[in-house]
Amino acid sequence: MMPIVAVLPLALTMNLGPQIVTCLALITADKPIRKSLYYLLAILIAATAVSMTAFLLFSLLKTKAPSGGKSTTSQILDYVFAGLLAGLGVYVFIRRKTHTKPKWLETIQEADGRRVFFLGLGLYSFFPTDLVASVAAARYLVEHKMHYYSVFPFLALTLLIAALPLLSFLVFKKRAEKAMPKVRAWLDTHAWIVNEVVIVFFICMILFT
Repeated sequence: MMPIVAVLPLALTMNLGPQIVTCLALITADKPIRKSLYYLLAILIAATAVSMTAFLLFSLLKTKAPSGGKSTTSQILDYVFAGLLAGLGVYVFIRRKTHTKPKWLETIQEADGRRVFFLGLGLYSFFPTDLVASVAAARYLVEHKMHYYSVFPFLALTLLIAALPLLSFLVFKKRAEKAMPKVRAWLDTHAWIVNEVVIVFFICMILFT
């Protein structure tokens, strides 16, 4: 499997959780288009900054042995990231039945554009699933000798998934707005399963490719 394709499922992990729930909540807020665009801009900046910084740092490490195989550093990093992803899987599993709204989510519909923007920056920079997914994707691409622009499809898909609520609203208007609560309810009970599948898949890709 091409490395660029292999990291694309991590775009789901970047979004499935409070990230996409926020996107859904903004659609029923005052000035939904404007606030959603602020949020998407924040996603683009945050995800790009984390992924490209990680890509640069890993590019500076020597991860190939003189014989052409993996160096000791590379092998250690493989196990470190497999362990981080396994820990992330445990985190997702433990929180699978946690449906209590964060305080910031309860007031996000009344928030101004500036607050929405900084919320997006925080979620896609420091939230555990996003931070680990971004860094793991960058590490995997570097390990397979890809160029920096190989990160762009991962970033584009991350942004596209986050933009789906807004795109649905623009196309279907009121029907999309009415459907948002049902979509959110489905995500509350099923999103963790998708995340677990993606995490297990990528752990296998790290350890066996």
